[in-house]
Amino acid sequence: EKKLVIPIDAGDNGVNITKSAVGNIEEYTIRNLVISFRPTWQDPSPDYNKKFNDILVIAKNVLKNEILELSSIVSGETKVLEEIRKQNEPEILILDKKLPFEQAVSEFKKIKFVIYPRIGEELNCSVQSGRDDLERYDSDRANLPKDWWGLRGDELVNISGTKEAVFCTNGGW
Repeated sequence: EKKLVIPIDAGDNGVNITKSAVGNIEEYTIRNLVISFRPTWQDPSPDYNKKFNDILVIAKNVLKNEILELSSIVSGETKVLEEIRKQNEPEILILDKKLPFEQAVSEFKKIKFVIYPRIGEELNCSVQSGRDDLERYDSDRANLPKDWWGLRGDELVNISGTKEAVFCTNGGW
């Protein structure tokens, strides 16, 4: 409801619930997508039913995928909580697959990093900082060493001593 219904309903009622962080740049929303399917004044013979059916196909797929995603998040978070308990709430949580860990980890303040295999690249892993506030990237509990930040390839391998290292984000998370 909060993700789909309320934002669409707010826009339909003239309520702006998003605020641009960068000047006049407007976020592209589901409402914008739906509006883009309306016939324009330049359509010589607008077929409202066809336009409606075109957007209906997309809307059905979005709704179906949102349900699948939410179901996946719920079952994934359950697995993450099991791992946290099994590993006795570690400082570094190691997952055997990429799971939606962010929410669960945010509630276990002792966890500093999460290591997990990259999807489709099981031999390559990612390291991500645990965060206290999922809306803020500056709420990391820990960061990788500052001299690694923004490095890639051989430069990162040389300084980190990790031959498999690929890159480190500019923020060290």
